[in-house]
Amino acid sequence: MTGYIKLHRKVWNSTIYSDPNMLKLWVHCLMKATHTEHDQLIGNTVIKLSPGQFITGRNALSDE
Repeated sequence: MTGYIKLHRKVWNSTIYSDPNMLKLWVHCLMKATHTEHDQLIGNTVIKLSPGQFITGRNALSDE
């Protein structure tokens, strides 16, 4: 993956920021999310992803 994400300074005042595990999960989701619309093949099905979406599961997140 290439590129960057922006974080607003208001994150300092959120409840997510006070919990290191939640903050890590939230940033992970931000970095995994697509920034452009595109199609993704899952098995034999094509899924159309919009900006801000990604496909994952609990086990995949746990492994990552």
